[in-house]
Amino acid sequence: MKFSNIATLLSTSTGVLAASPSATAKKATAIESIKGDNGITTPLPIQPGMVDDCDAFYYVKPGDNCLAISAQFGISFDQFKEWNPTVGKDCLSLWADANVCVRTIGFKYPETAACYVGEDVLPWGNNKPDARKAAAEWCTKGANGVYNIGEKRSKCVDAPSGDGKFIFEIYNEWGIRQGIPSTECTKNLVLPINGCPEGGQGRVKSWHMETTLEKGKC
Repeated sequence: MKFSNIATLLSTSTGVLAASPSATAKKATAIESIKGDNGITTPLPIQPGMVDDCDAFYYVKPGDNCLAISAQFGISFDQFKEWNPTVGKDCLSLWADANVCVRTIGFKYPETAACYVGEDVLPWGNNKPDARKAAAEWCTKGANGVYNIGEKRSKCVDAPSGDGKFIFEIYNEWGIRQGIPSTECTKNLVLPINGCPEGGQGRVKSWHMETTLEKGKC
């Protein structure tokens, strides 16, 4: 079933600002999800007009807005509106208590690495494999899990080579309470290690990571 048909079951209007579908509409559907022709299970209800090839969803809460949701998932406002066209040009028709699309089949969230140098920052040299290993270990023993609003986590690990110390830092730039699994944490944290000759900052969705090899010991 296409999403346009699902939307017909859920609404008779384009939605209203900061309001959920009517109680009648929510009670009218007895199913919580539906599997489409593309094999993706879509949770219901949805924002009317959502694209048919969506494979990641966000449940909109009262008080949410399009800019906040876009920032949380590292996509542009225009991209969000393309996937959820009925929210309107200025996002005045975003439904609360409904699911919106935050990724389509084949789409990859943007990944960026910004490199820098500093007085105490050393080139990675041959230390990158050990840095990646240390990052992966931390992501299973402390860096993963739920981050509270404004929480920042950091870790210092002495480089096995004796060249210095690895400094890792991660936080959610949007300042929201959100969790990160160990696999995603590792992938994000090694981004600036792989992409920079010295210190670097990485950004994936709303997550901010910083990794450096610095002088001294922990």
